[in-house]
Amino acid sequence: MLKTHARTRHVSLVGLALILTSGSALAACGSGPSGPSAQSVLTLATKDASAQKWVHEVRVESAPGYSLKGANFIGLTSESQKIVVNGSHAAIIVLPDTAYVKGDKTAITSFFGIKTKHPATLAGKWIAIKSSNAAYATLSAAATLVKHFAEYTVIGPLSEGSDVTIDGQKALPISGHIAGQNKTSIKATMYVTTSGVVLPIELLIKEGTAISTTTWSGWGHAVKILAPATSVPFSIVSG
Repeated sequence: MLKTHARTRHVSLVGLALILTSGSALAACGSGPSGPSAQSVLTLATKDASAQKWVHEVRVESAPGYSLKGANFIGLTSESQKIVVNGSHAAIIVLPDTAYVKGDKTAITSFFGIKTKHPATLAGKWIAIKSSNAAYATLSAAATLVKHFAEYTVIGPLSEGSDVTIDGQKALPISGHIAGQNKTSIKATMYVTTSGVVLPIELLIKEGTAISTTTWSGWGHAVKILAPATSVPFSIVSG
């Protein structure tokens, strides 16, 4: 069995456990007769995001006793991700036919949940998981832009704030909630560009003292993701 707690791409803050083709511009800010509704803006941003083919994503999360930092390159059919959870390092590569995972001793047992008597022997080694293995589906569940941004759904009621500047870009904040565990909802704000192609550039989620910030940049800049030179078959690792 293989699990990847932080692969719940929506915010691990949900319960605090590690548990699309147009290039339309946003004609005006604000909802109502003078401009598009908040929902239509979010829908357009998600659609435009999926059409970009590539993006660089950075996520930072913190809560009492918990921290996560992750950097992720996401394409249409492949992905490369590096994650640090509470000081433990892990990496994931997803290709159309095979996924690869690597981590330190803690990541092997806690992050990936691989059952082995000798996790130290796997530390730092790539483990190959074929697409025919059920574990592959877990890793590739959001390894395309379309699937990925479908998981960043901010639900209403929605409200728009005043334009802000993020990394030199004007952005419109749209606030609402995301679905949490046990039918709870968590406050979230999605920031989208206000000119050119409408794209999400930041998602901010807060729950008490817990906070998660996800940023996106480098839209459309392709990254060549290759399989590791050497790897250990997951079928052997999982016994």
